[in-house]
Amino acid sequence: MSTCTIAQLKEKLHYLSHVDKNRKIFGASLIAYGDLTNLTSFSGLHNNLTCLPESIGNLIHLNCLFFSDNQLQDIPVQIGNLINLETLSFCGNQLKKLPDSIGNLINLKYFHVRRNQLSLLPESIKNLHSLEILNLHSNQLEMIPDVLVNLTKLQRLELYNNKLLALPDSIGNLSQLKELSIFCNSITTLPETIGSLYRLEDLRMNSNCIRQLPESIYNLKNLYQLQMSGNQLTFLSESIGRWAKLRFWNVSYNSLQ
Repeated sequence: MSTCTIAQLKEKLHYLSHVDKNRKIFGASLIAYGDLTNLTSFSGLHNNLTCLPESIGNLIHLNCLFFSDNQLQDIPVQIGNLINLETLSFCGNQLKKLPDSIGNLINLKYFHVRRNQLSLLPESIKNLHSLEILNLHSNQLEMIPDVLVNLTKLQRLELYNNKLLALPDSIGNLSQLKELSIFCNSITTLPETIGSLYRLEDLRMNSNCIRQLPESIYNLKNLYQLQMSGNQLTFLSESIGRWAKLRFWNVSYNSLQ
């Protein structure tokens, strides 16, 4: 078997374009080598990582980065150096906040941070103009910042299983939104502006505390699926006839008469 020095090994690693370290396939933490600058994809799913090195910011050619299902408590600010990222996943960790530098990722399209402990989102998230999917479900969010209005390319927004009491009026400016999941929160009312989401096809708002629907919701003529079960609704307008494309509708466990 041929042998090589550590220096030669690092030189070979330098040309890696993809690393998959799921379930500890590699014994050493390759990500610690900040000179693997040709990497375009790194997957470190299902390990026991508690922190990431600052040198992760050197991997400037990364398009995809996956660190779901670890024990991470924070993300180094150097993550903001990875401006070529299009997919970023930190699901199933112990994150309580996101660094402001996350707003530097202007090419990010798919951002997954579900199943963490986030209670707030940084204002810099408004800079993620390329974002199409934002997955924030199963956190501790009590409010959604108005700056979300800047995410004009957003098509799917997952906010279910948080502690939301309301949606901001600015939600109506997400003109490209097709899927909105807000179930399992404590929402009591929906803003009138929700009726401006004309492209919305899938709305899931079950298991909240909603007593009345805004009249504008009947303007959502592209709705295909509507989940409303487990609320406190007592009345539905005759305007439901506008939902001509609706195929799946659940209003179980309300107080309709």
